[in-house]
Amino acid sequence: MSSYMNESIIIGSEVPARRGGGSGWPLVLALLLAGGIAWYLFSSESSPSSPLPTLPAATTTAPLRSSVKLVFLGNDGDPNGKRFGCDEVVIVEVPVPPTPAPLDAAFVALFSEATTTEIWPGNYVVESQATLAFDRVTYVDTVASVYLTGSLSPLGGECDNPRLQGQIEETAKANAPAATKVQIYINGEAYEVPSGKGE
Repeated sequence: MSSYMNESIIIGSEVPARRGGGSGWPLVLALLLAGGIAWYLFSSESSPSSPLPTLPAATTTAPLRSSVKLVFLGNDGDPNGKRFGCDEVVIVEVPVPPTPAPLDAAFVALFSEATTTEIWPGNYVVESQATLAFDRVTYVDTVASVYLTGSLSPLGGECDNPRLQGQIEETAKANAPAATKVQIYINGEAYEVPSGKGE
């Protein structure tokens, strides 16, 4: 009798446990799996994307120039040559130490008597305006600004008046073909070609 009752108790306690465990766990696992997927989708959509790495800015270096163009005013007998005022524009290419700043190098050479008198006689800025000296040149937005120091020598009239502007302007454009305007400054003040008649 006692043996039969003990066996019944053991059987009765094991059967509910097997039934409960077999029907509950699949549901719990399904809920956990669905919750994990939903959390992953929500977090991937709401969280900001990682910023792209910042690349260093590209740097450009101006090419070196080993020659520049100097402009002289004279008359070499070419009827088709370009003229400025009463004079013909004569362009001479000269060697210079390699430089990324051809405008600077051109004006340094143009205002250097030792350089230019051997290349072309009658360099106006050296022979007629020796009291002027080249200071610097800037080139911004296709505008070349040439800064001179010193004093302007007396001008001789209609033909002589535009020569300073002509030689400097044409030299700037020869070395910076994209330049649309050339402005000259003497001791910080803008230079304007005087009007007048003369030789």
